[in-house]
Amino acid sequence: MLILVINSGSSSLKYRLYDMDGESLISRGLVERIGFESAIFHHIANGKEHTVEQPIPDHAVAFELLVKALLDRDHGV
Repeated sequence: MLILVINSGSSSLKYRLYDMDGESLISRGLVERIGFESAIFHHIANGKEHTVEQPIPDHAVAFELLVKALLDRDHGV
């Protein structure tokens, strides 16, 4: 079973994806400065780090980015 844990603040969103069958951390990430032109999205999965700086106007866009990152062919799980 996979569990996605999200901690959302006023201008940030942190997440971790756990595999509870193996009791291991699969992926984690952070979106900082939500609502600013210079927001930062940092994603780590399978030992690979991926960081992007771009405008992220709100938490809905931040959540979309994290879902896309988790499902991405190169950076996802």
